Amino acid sequence: SLLSTGSPLSEEGFEFIYREIKDDLQLSSISGGSDINGCFALGNPMGPVYSGELQCRGLGMKVETFDDNGKSVINE
Repeated sequence: SLLSTGSPLSEEGFEFIYREIKDDLQLSSISGGSDINGCFALGNPMGPVYSGELQCRGLGMKVETFDDNGKSVINE
């Protein structure tokens, strides 16, 4: 496994890792913070990985995305 943090790893970053380091590893962008002492977005070795995207929510974490109007958006 290789984890990237700070912001979602770009598509170019995914391409570089798979081309120059190893093409069959679990590459995950993760997100969290010291204020919560944990991660709210993680990798999952059982699920698909998409370049430039965070893979899944951490277990027990209520994570939502909102549009410009403050409406929660799901599966967009």
